[in-house]
Amino acid sequence: MAAKTTAKAEEKTKEPPVISRKINIDAINKTNGFTPRVQASRKRYMETMSKVSSDRVWYMMQSYKETEGQHPYLRQAKALANVWDNKAIDVFDYDLIIGNWTDAVRGAHPKTEFQFDQMKLMLANNTAARTNSEGQEASLSQQDYDRLMAAAEYWGENYPDPETQERWDRIFAEHDPDDWAGDLSYTGLVMRCERNPADKRFKMSGHKRINHEHGFAQVTNIQAAGANYANILKIGYRGYVNKAQEEMKKVKEAARGRDFTDDEKEKLAFCEASIIVTEAMIRYAKRYSALAAKKAAKEKDPQRKKELEKAAEVCLRVPENPAQTFQEALQTVWFHFLGIHMEKAMPNVFVGRFDQYTFPYYQADINEGRMTRQEAAELIGCFIMKMAELEPYLTPEHRAFIQGTNYENVTLGGVDIHNQDASNEVSCLFLHVAKDLRMHQPYISLRYNPKMAPELEDKAFECLRVHGAGIPAFFSDLVNIPYMLGRGHTIEHARDYAIAGCIDAVYPNTFGWVRGNIGFNNMAKVVEIILHEGVDPRTGIKIGLDTGDPRDMTFDELVDAWKKNVSYQINRQIDMFEVWDREGTVTKDSFPYTFISTFLDGCLENGKDVTRHGPSVIIDDAHYGLDRCFQDASDSLLAIKKLVFEQKKYTMDEMIKALDANFEGYEKLQADCIAQPKFGNDDDEADYLMNELWTFVNNLYTSRTDYIGRKYNCYRQGSAVAHQAGKWTGALPNGRLAGVSLADSSLSPMQGMDLKGPTAVINSVTKIDVTDMDGTLCNMKLCPSLIDKPGGMMKFKQLVRTFMLKGGQQIQFNILDKDRLLDAQKHPEQHRDLVVRVAGYSAFWVDLEKQVQDEIISRTEHAI
Repeated sequence: MAAKTTAKAEEKTKEPPVISRKINIDAINKTNGFTPRVQASRKRYMETMSKVSSDRVWYMMQSYKETEGQHPYLRQAKALANVWDNKAIDVFDYDLIIGNWTDAVRGAHPKTEFQFDQMKLMLANNTAARTNSEGQEASLSQQDYDRLMAAAEYWGENYPDPETQERWDRIFAEHDPDDWAGDLSYTGLVMRCERNPADKRFKMSGHKRINHEHGFAQVTNIQAAGANYANILKIGYRGYVNKAQEEMKKVKEAARGRDFTDDEKEKLAFCEASIIVTEAMIRYAKRYSALAAKKAAKEKDPQRKKELEKAAEVCLRVPENPAQTFQEALQTVWFHFLGIHMEKAMPNVFVGRFDQYTFPYYQADINEGRMTRQEAAELIGCFIMKMAELEPYLTPEHRAFIQGTNYENVTLGGVDIHNQDASNEVSCLFLHVAKDLRMHQPYISLRYNPKMAPELEDKAFECLRVHGAGIPAFFSDLVNIPYMLGRGHTIEHARDYAIAGCIDAVYPNTFGWVRGNIGFNNMAKVVEIILHEGVDPRTGIKIGLDTGDPRDMTFDELVDAWKKNVSYQINRQIDMFEVWDREGTVTKDSFPYTFISTFLDGCLENGKDVTRHGPSVIIDDAHYGLDRCFQDASDSLLAIKKLVFEQKKYTMDEMIKALDANFEGYEKLQADCIAQPKFGNDDDEADYLMNELWTFVNNLYTSRTDYIGRKYNCYRQGSAVAHQAGKWTGALPNGRLAGVSLADSSLSPMQGMDLKGPTAVINSVTKIDVTDMDGTLCNMKLCPSLIDKPGGMMKFKQLVRTFMLKGGQQIQFNILDKDRLLDAQKHPEQHRDLVVRVAGYSAFWVDLEKQVQDEIISRTEHAI
């Protein structure tokens, strides 16, 4: 793709040439992606209320009513085609990259086919006018209200389909749903199934039902969706239409003179569906082309007129045809990103290694005189704003865990498939622009390796210091590549990993359907349970094993009781996952992913979508155990060891009574609990106990495999679990009060308890065995003024280098002082654009619940 630089091209562009594996950082630094256009776009975003749109569900419902009895592939494809052919669209001022999730600058489409019961409840309770945060009110017109209600009633009456319903009946004949929802977990949210009282049918509404009784969760239908953007840019959508037609021709030729087999029928249906949905997306882009041309014809400003004409020309060519320029490449990526979101209609869509597949177009445009670096910077600024404008529609339960974000991830840096540093000018330019925009998404994940170009390292730390909110986050190639190899990937695929969701290392050309089951596990809650003989003291309900009276136990027996309860609960959890695997899911037969699957390697050749394991590369793990709050568990057990068994300062009975009283009247005991050794201070005893519990649970998961032989996996990521789990957890022996947030992320020390500086935190964190697990996360908060002092930035860089070389997997930073956060909490209207790192993601401060804000404020502010 990259053309040879000529003297004539250099003279024409008056730009230094772009050379592979060399970064002209001086030229990058002269650009400004935060142009008046991008500033105006950002201002518009900040001043715009989000809109809840009914277009997607309404046009999908219309199509589904007309396609009863057809193959699920065809029904889904025709429904999406109906959406793209009819949904409202607009081309907004300032935009160079065009196309929107809704017809509003900010908007969201509910996934009512999965959320029909929740949607009816939210509409009835007037809680539907929200998108991704309880703190963010959205507009909901009467027409949209009526359409959403009609769609919710339609899906509620018609799904599951008879075949799927029969399967659910069989499942529930073998497994009592009350048992599943009652004591299956110990963290507070449990998968719920509901019985229709009229016909006694069981329905899974949205694959996710939440029960707040005990404090934990089972969730399905969580997918990380990516795509082979490099190939899409290379052959265009028309190339995939041609490929589908060729596969259909092969089937028909092979079956000449006989009836089609069931597999052949499925392949023909899938290929036909792929053609329908791909052609529909081509038409969708051309609708935008026509609208841009129409607006251009009326535009008085000659500059804007020219821009609209260019946008119309671009959308007429792509994504149908291969991209030829940097703007066409970005427009193609954006249309495909929108297409995935329209089908998926849930968070967690990532664009993979953006700097790698866009660089050839950037290089060719500049070296051939079609574009300057300044123009490229503005295009990236527009692209970032488009990603920021896209919002998910979440149920109240889901909003509690994913506040103010859509989980959009861009990966930069890292090594290439030959293990050479892959840094390039696009890597640096993206960070250069992002630091000035200071948006909450996309997240930027920087793959860190010892070979990293110093220009990219400098630009990453510059972006992080100016942005201040965990952008970029740092991921270690030294840890993640071996992790990918351990999951069965080839060395080429392992070196090509990207970050999805919060902090999930995946092969970019993939879709995480087979990671559809997640168990949220609160390990601190288990301490509370074993101290009350299997009973949750908040509810009086027995939810764990009765391992005996803790007053009669030794410390080793207490730790063993914790392990027995964890084993009991996790094995029951996996048993339930295996039922889902054996019997299949609602999505498999009712809502496949035809559009997403078309572009994944192997699906067209195999004639199957991702829900039926069509890709040649299936995502690497079976299911997640999203287990958190080990820090609170280990700190609590160690406090008991010190105060009850070693110092004999208190009896176990006194400890339990103090916890039941939430330390009221036991303030001295609480102070002593707080004073005991804590994880995060380079204390071997505290760190090794943490590692013992951490490794024990990982071994539980990885010792079991699913029905196709994949290992279960621990995913210790960073969604906002700590504050939610804290609501359902009573006082703990580490000195924490009932209802207060638990320790942030999976490897961050308990808030305010890391007292010996950032180096001690890193030493503690790197003692933990992160082998064979995904998404281990450490959050740190640093004092901005100290980084700005002479030598401060150098110390900061050395801190991160040390973390990586000592075996850390992922680390991220808030560089915000406490006074600013407190002022933002008191005067939110003055800090509308303040972004903070919550866990594995960043969000606007004003979109977070107060308890989440309090948790961030309470984190230790380190000096370096």
